[in-house]
Amino acid sequence: VFSNVFEPNWYVIIDGEKINNVITNTYLSGFYIDRVGEYSFTLTYYPERFATYGWGITFLTLLFCILLIYRER
Repeated sequence: VFSNVFEPNWYVIIDGEKINNVITNTYLSGFYIDRVGEYSFTLTYYPERFATYGWGITFLTLLFCILLIYRER
């Protein structure tokens, strides 16, 4: 259990396996890990909605810059 509010975009990667989080204690994030022994994990947050918007804005900005360059010629 982590002391952050549940957000579905958090996940853990252990040995290449992605483990999604679950709601614990009504509002906290938790991860069910059924492994024994030592291992390392990566806790990652990926805001999909913002990443999608970011790619769209980047594409439109690049397109606008290209149009400005060709317009000046």
